[in-house]
Order: sequence, then C-alpha cells, then structure tokens
Amino acid sequence: MSSRHPLVRVKMHVLLLKEPRDGESGPDPYIKELVSHGHKATLIPVLSFKFVSLNTLSDKLFQPEKHKGLVFTSPRAVEAVKMCLEAEERREEWNSSVKDKWNNKSIYVVGKATGALVRNLGLNPLGEDTGTAEVLSRVIIEREDTNILPLFFPCGSIKREVLPTALRENGVPLETLTVYQTAEHPDLEKNLKNYFTEQGTPVSIAFFSPSGVKFCLEVVRRLSGDHLTQIKLIILLFWTSIGSADAEKLFHNRDHSDVQALSSHQAEVITDTYTAEVYLSRYGFMKPVNWEEIQFEDPHTNFNDDFVDELQATIREGNSVPRSRDTPKDGDRDEHTTQTESEAFVSALTEFQKVSGLPVTGVFDEATKLAMNKPRCGVPDMEIDLNTPAAAASDILSSPTSDSFNETGSNSTAMRRRKRHLAALVSKRRRKRDVGETGYMAFSKKVLRWRLIGEGYSSQLSVEEQRFIFRQAFRMWSEVSPLEFVEDTRSPLEDVDIRLGFGTGRHLGCNQRFDGTGQEFAHAWFLGDIHFDDDEHFTGPNAGSGISLLKVAVHEIGHVLGLPHIYRPGSIMQPSYLPHESGFEMDWMDRKAVQHLYGGCKGRFNTVFDWIRKEKTPYGEVAIRFNTYFVRDGWYWLYENRNNRTRYGDPVALQAGWRGIPVDGVDAHVHVWSRRRDAVYFFKGTQFWRYDGENDVVFRQDPEGRRYPRLISKGFPGVSSPIDTAFYDRRDSHIYFFKNTLVYAFDVEANSLARGFPKNIRDVFPAVASGDHPDGNIDAAYFSYTHNAVFLLKGARFWQVVGSRDRWRRPSLPRNGLLPHKEVHRHWFDICNVHPTALKLTR
Repeated sequence: MSSRHPLVRVKMHVLLLKEPRDGESGPDPYIKELVSHGHKATLIPVLSFKFVSLNTLSDKLFQPEKHKGLVFTSPRAVEAVKMCLEAEERREEWNSSVKDKWNNKSIYVVGKATGALVRNLGLNPLGEDTGTAEVLSRVIIEREDTNILPLFFPCGSIKREVLPTALRENGVPLETLTVYQTAEHPDLEKNLKNYFTEQGTPVSIAFFSPSGVKFCLEVVRRLSGDHLTQIKLIILLFWTSIGSADAEKLFHNRDHSDVQALSSHQAEVITDTYTAEVYLSRYGFMKPVNWEEIQFEDPHTNFNDDFVDELQATIREGNSVPRSRDTPKDGDRDEHTTQTESEAFVSALTEFQKVSGLPVTGVFDEATKLAMNKPRCGVPDMEIDLNTPAAAASDILSSPTSDSFNETGSNSTAMRRRKRHLAALVSKRRRKRDVGETGYMAFSKKVLRWRLIGEGYSSQLSVEEQRFIFRQAFRMWSEVSPLEFVEDTRSPLEDVDIRLGFGTGRHLGCNQRFDGTGQEFAHAWFLGDIHFDDDEHFTGPNAGSGISLLKVAVHEIGHVLGLPHIYRPGSIMQPSYLPHESGFEMDWMDRKAVQHLYGGCKGRFNTVFDWIRKEKTPYGEVAIRFNTYFVRDGWYWLYENRNNRTRYGDPVALQAGWRGIPVDGVDAHVHVWSRRRDAVYFFKGTQFWRYDGENDVVFRQDPEGRRYPRLISKGFPGVSSPIDTAFYDRRDSHIYFFKNTLVYAFDVEANSLARGFPKNIRDVFPAVASGDHPDGNIDAAYFSYTHNAVFLLKGARFWQVVGSRDRWRRPSLPRNGLLPHKEVHRHWFDICNVHPTALKLTR
C-alpha cells in the first residue's frame, strides 16, 4: 500500500468496463495505477466495431477537390481510411498525388494518438493538442470561412454532436459519413458471468462510456442480485488519464455518506433582519473588514469543537447546518430583530441596495432578500485600505504569537506543520508585496507561478479538467495585462506565487469557514491564495448549468492581482455570481483596472498588416472586408478596430492563420493591390512567398514554374536582403523596402527600383519635429485602412506618415513627413504576450 493514500486500507476488487488501450504494451494504465495502490483490477471489453460504407469513403477520399479538408476525432475513423488504401493500386495513387492534394487543405484531428495515425497516412495533422472535440471545433471555427466547400468528417455511429453542432451554428459546412458502427462485444455477457462466478461481487465497477452503461448495467444488476447496493458504481465519461491523486478519488464511502454530506451542507438563507445584519457585517457594509489581516490569524485560535460535533451529528441526520451557539433562538428573534434596525443597520442596508442596483428603501424587502441570497464571492465588499500606510502593512505581516500554536495531544505534529506553513506565507508576503511601476501595491514581477495544490482537488471535476480551466483563467488575465502566468508543479510550495485549492467548511488551514451550498463560492487574498467551496456545483465552461469554475476563477484571480469588487454591470469583478455565456470576457473597464495597477502591454512587432478578403453578401454582391493583424515571434493578434482592442482568445499560432509561411514569424507582409494586380507576399530573411488567398495556402510556384520560396534579390531585383520590413503604397504603386538606414522604392509595374533609390530613410520620410525620427532598423511599416494612413513602428513607439489630408490641413508639412512619435500601447490596446506554456491553450 502506498503511503500517499492512507485512506485505502484494504485491497479492493475493481471491475473496469472499457476498451483496452490500442497498440500499447503492458497492462492498461488504469489497471497499473490501481494495482500500484494495492487494489485488484480486472478489465472486460464492452464494445465491438464494424466498419461500413468503405466504398463511399474511398470515393470521397480520392476526390479531394470536393472538400475543404478532413476531420478525424477517433483512431477508428483513421483505420477505416487505411483499409481503403489496402489495395496496391489505390495505395500508389494515394502516395503519388492524392495525399499531396489533401495536404494543401486542412487535416484536423483530436489528440496525439489520432494525429500519429493520420501522420502514418502521409498527412499533416492540425489540432493534436486540442484534446477534445469541443476545443477542436473552436480551432476550426477560427480558421475556416463560411459559404465554401464542406469539411469531410468520417465518424462512428455513436459520435458526440458537439463538433457538428458547433460548426453548424457558426456556418462552417461539414459533411459526415458513418464509417464504423459500435455494438456490444459478442463475449460481454459471458465474460461478466465468468467474472462474478470466479471473483465474486466487486467493490467498485467503473463505466467509461454511455454505451458501456447501456450494454452492461442490466447484466450487472442481474448478476449482483442483493449485493448491488454494496457496489460503488462509477461513471467516468470524461476521464482520459488517471494519476495517483485521481485513483484516490475513485473510492467514496461505500454507503455514499460522503455524497449525502455534501448535498446536505447548505448555506444559511438570509430570511430576516438578523441574518441580513450578519451578512452586512461579514461583507464590510456595517464596518470595513480587515480582510488581509484575517489570512494571517491562526485558523484555530477561536475554534469551536462543540460546533464541529453538532455539525457532524446534523450531517448524519440529513438536516441543514445548525446555527452557532450565538445565534438567537426563535423565541428571541423578534426582540433582536427590533434591535438591529438601528441607524447603522439602515445605513448599511441602504449602501448595499445602492451598490446592488436595487431601489434604495432602507428596508429589508423581498428584492434585497433575493440579492443577498445570490451566490457570491467571499471577499468583503468594503475592506480597510492597507495599500498606503506602511505601518498597517507591517501589522499584517507580524508573526503569529505563540498562543496561536498550542501543541497538545495528537495534533502537535499537524500544528507544527501548520505553523511552518503560516510562517512561509508571512515570509512570502513580505517578499512579494511591493509598489509596482504604476505606484500601487502590486506584484513586483511580471512572471507569476501558480499551482493547484495536491490536497485541494475538487471532488466534482477531474484534476486535468480543473487544471485546464485554471490555465484558461490565468491566460485571460495575461491577454489583457503585462503579466504572464506559468503552472509550477515542482517548486517548494512557499515559492509558488498563487496557490489554488478546493475545500469545504474548515479548509486548507484557512481562518475562514465555507458556508456550504448556496452563497459563498470562493474567496481570495491579495497577492496570495484562492480557495473554492467544493460544496458548490462547479462545472466546466460549457456545461449549461451549475456555477462556471472558469468565471469564478477569473474573478478570484482579479482579487489576487489587486482588484476590488466592482458594481458595474458586465464587470467580471461583480461580487454576486451572474451566469455568463461560454464566451464571456473581461470588458473595457476591467482591462483598464488591471492595467492601472501593472501598466499596459509593450513590445516589438515583426510586422503589422491589414488582410483583405472578399465575401459574398446575402444579396449575392461581392463585399471587400479587412482585418488587422499584429505579428510577433510566430504568433498573431487580430485587432478589432471597432472595439479598439484585440480579439478574445489571441494570440494564435501564425501557421493556424496562414499555411505554409515560416512558423517562427515573418519580416513583412505586402499586398500589391491595383487595377491590374492583386498579389500577397510574405517576406522572411532573404526569401519571399506568394500567398494563395482562395485556397488559404502559399503558392508552390509562380506562373513561370519557379518554386517558392524565392530569393528577394530574384523576385525584386535591386533590393538588398535581408530586409527589416516593407509596405505597398497604392498612391504610387511602389513597394517600400526598409533595411538598416536605407529605403528601397520598387516600381511594381516596371519590375525595377525607382530612379535614385536606395535613399536614406530620413530623406524619404523626413522628421516633422527636429530629432524625432526612428533613423533605421524599422520593425514594421503598416498601411492602415482604418486610419487611411501609413505607420512606421520601432520598439514601443510609432510614427505616422503625413498623408494628403494632413497636408491639406497644414500645407507646410513635408511630403511623407513623420509626425511626432507616440506610444504603441496607447494607440493599439491589449496586445499582450502570453507565457509560452499557455500559448497553445485553446478556448
């Protein structure tokens, strides 16, 4: 028995109803993990598969021109394709031409196993890191256009509808074909009978799919007879892997008492002026709360052992959580109610109604009662401001007194551990708390480490799903601030900046006690830790019910970063939980609030450009539209000019937007667009590529048969390479190439350098204000259709080129003069880096 799992004291017989891992040597990983913890596990296959429609599949595979690409969400669909290529004639045709045609399109897959099989077919898969059909659908929606050829989706007879539904709702055409059917394993019932005869009734049975439940449950009922109630039935519909911590989660109390306790632990409902006063006091409306100091108080200083005994007794009886011994009894309630309606109570109630957007009556009415009973964050709304007085901060960091750590009886070891834990917290807080670059209390560094602590996993979601959601939440803050977040699972715990965990009641050594289902769902500490109430029904982002763990995590991280509660509609920092759609995001004011603490996002760009595309309107007319893109180090941001900010979820890998261009970034994008020409080029180093916008991939060769990439010196004679950047000027049909301090004007129509070039950049683009000039080594030259102007970017600054409108207003301005510089981050907002470990995280 492993010492990591002291609760598992006896060997348990576990029956796994699942398919063996294909192509793996050795025992199934679930069996291996369970056996390592002292349990006996047996696997019985549940399903069998029959391949169908292979002739139809073969016809479609050899007509790639009829589809935009392929989608594979299961290894068996790839096996069906492989079967279509078994004939030597078909295999030769596939290898000689067909696979190359498919590789010019998009080949989407879910998971590395499916991706490896697709690669064995000679295809280049996209989306191996997505992990689920839901995540892959978001990648496809982002990359694919509507009103085009459909994607082809070979699938099974019992496929989930997540991906087809998502694509259909977003206008992405999809053609499906069932290529294998799922049925009950022919030996299932025989194998189950043999198991029950030879090994008896198992302690636990784990199902891994809806089909497994459908095919097995009735047989299990019949074979187990009266023993069914003693079996723990576990349905693992979404688990993809199991670790040591997950294995422990498989086993609840055999009588389900732990589940019953969870559901019976209810928060006290606000029903009258007494409970309303408790609520107002707790959240600082009666008197501001010294919330930060509370974190460093000993969690057991005022511990009420009698209350715990009452709580345990009540849980066994299935009743609601009792009041503390200080709560007035029913006979005393009327007298106390009258006493609470004091001036202080009315003032606090009025303030609560005001910030909650309620009619301000000063009376505890139904609307107020309803607002107080909404799920909410446990951080007080009104806190003592400790950001400016140094003495107050020093008080918070004072070490606990010796009285706080009375080591008696069997708890002495635990108390010593808790003392070391709290001492580490105090030490960490002293080190981290600092005045940031904006002059406000904030983290003093820009790369922050976080961890979901091992003793704080939720019982409701798999550990991987919890970690994935937290990665998403931290990334959302990284997308709008100069902060970067990285998950750290190895450093000593006291060195981790932000620690997250789930608990119920008294939890994780915290001074605060969670109240159960129905009110407080979490609380957080400024520059510190985040705790979630595991009595609440937390769900994934798209579950449609329960409390979104993603939304709550984003809110609590905001507190850790230094943001208070904000009562503005639409703010992620509202204290009460308001259900959001799956695509919720931080609004403009939330973004500005965190940037007020940490500053804006700055950094160089490899290039900036507007991408022109043609679309058909509902009336059949061709409309020309554009999007603005900022590119840095192989990643790009789509800039929403109408909203003056980047798109939700960016940055995205450059190869996901433009197939075939260098994955580590480009130096320039040039769109030659005139009455006679419409050509798009990407430049990198000494080479360039022409891009095929219709098929969304680089051209393999030019009209004369010369293969891309080509040398810049060959395609644009007279231009020295490598270049810094370039842009096309529609006013004179010249491409302007920048290299060091020189600029080359290339005449597209004459296919040669313009007379007199190259020239010094200062001669062609003179400074309007003396001395205010980038001089050379320009990062990006960008013509903006939004502003109808050219911009030169270098470092964190940009210079706008004088245009015809500027000269009409001020005739003295020089042609192509550079107006005084401005800061990039004050003109184009929220173009923020994300830590490399989170860059490939897709929402």
